[in-house]
Amino acid sequence: MKVRLSIVALVAALSGVPAVSSADVASGTINLVEMNPQVESARVYLTGVTTMCTGGTSNFAYLTVFTDLSGHTADINYNGMVATLLTAKSLGTSVDIYTTLDPSTGYCHITDIIMH
Repeated sequence: MKVRLSIVALVAALSGVPAVSSADVASGTINLVEMNPQVESARVYLTGVTTMCTGGTSNFAYLTVFTDLSGHTADINYNGMVATLLTAKSLGTSVDIYTTLDPSTGYCHITDIIMH
């Protein structure tokens, strides 16, 4: 299995495709959901969490609703994910937010949300 994964990573690296990274998870209650018109269309802050992903440069994670020239692509289930975040915020329910580092911005991009 390790050999197969190494070969896939080698082929991806040689073809210019970025390697798939594992997701980090941050858990807690949502302190703030910020909607903004910039590249990161929705930002989420968790109470007491200072780093949302390994290598991240800020204390929030983001979702995006559109594709731009910087290579950001719209999150397929943006509306559903934002609805889940807002519901968790309004109920005070804890969440697990899975993220990966966006190397072009240094910010953490949300890949999955679990509401408890």
